[in-house]
Amino acid sequence: SPEMLQPCFPENVSCLKKMEVWFSPSLRSLQLRTCMALEELIIVNCRSLAALESLQLLDSLRHFKVFRSPGMLPCLENLSLCPGLERLVIDDPSVFTVSICKQLTSLQRLELEKCEFVTRLTEQQERGLQLLTSLQELEFRDCHDLKYLPGALHRLPSLKKLKINGCLGISRLPEQGLPLSLQELDISNCSKVFNDHCKSLAAGKLKVKIVGNTETV
Repeated sequence: SPEMLQPCFPENVSCLKKMEVWFSPSLRSLQLRTCMALEELIIVNCRSLAALESLQLLDSLRHFKVFRSPGMLPCLENLSLCPGLERLVIDDPSVFTVSICKQLTSLQRLELEKCEFVTRLTEQQERGLQLLTSLQELEFRDCHDLKYLPGALHRLPSLKKLKINGCLGISRLPEQGLPLSLQELDISNCSKVFNDHCKSLAAGKLKVKIVGNTETV
């Protein structure tokens, strides 16, 4: 059925490690109960997809990307049942709820990509974000409407690298500052105002990399 995808293998045994599902506008349900060895799952432009069966059984899942698939948001509540998840790539910060984030105890890398119509995280999303105590790398990529970085960044005790790429609306770092654990700040394709603001940090121990000098439109 074009509305349901269920991978089938001989004797229902699979060593499949990676699955990508792209541009499937009619797909409504993805059945994963035969993919227990899955380590990487990427779902892109599946706008009707609203059911992700057996996600909570994927004990081996390490990398999960959901992009331009708005029906998937309710399914992401089950991320709290994937304790081994290490990398998450999303385009909607709605997933930053306290109930989800407090369970992602192994998450090391978080990427917010092409987030639309969001100028800043809500108070609830900020509370959820600061519960990601294992997070080592955080990236904001091509979030053109974003104007403010999360004020809770300084409360991420394990954060080592912060990347901001193509976010022209951001003009400065949070007033509360950055976490003491941060080792690298990577800025690219941002506004000249933001670039100049970040240059002042280069004199300290923090490694600051700035690429591009684009004026804010």
